[in-house]
Amino acid sequence: MNTKELKTILIDLFSEIEDKSFLEVIKVILDSKSQKEQIIKLSPEIKSEIIASQQKIEKGTYIENNQLVDEIEGWLNSK
Repeated sequence: MNTKELKTILIDLFSEIEDKSFLEVIKVILDSKSQKEQIIKLSPEIKSEIIASQQKIEKGTYIENNQLVDEIEGWLNSK
């Protein structure tokens, strides 16, 4: 069975389903696999945080995650 045949079978099966909650779940799954461009809307605050983070990276004013973990472990072990 090729892709086109499978799509036709699925369309036929979906047309018979009356359970709205089941169809909504299927829609969520299909949306996640859709090739459509997904647009994520960010609040102005989040956009600001992203820009600030990008600027810190460009300036080199950040700390690597493993360095931060080491520092925290050091603080915890010193008490």
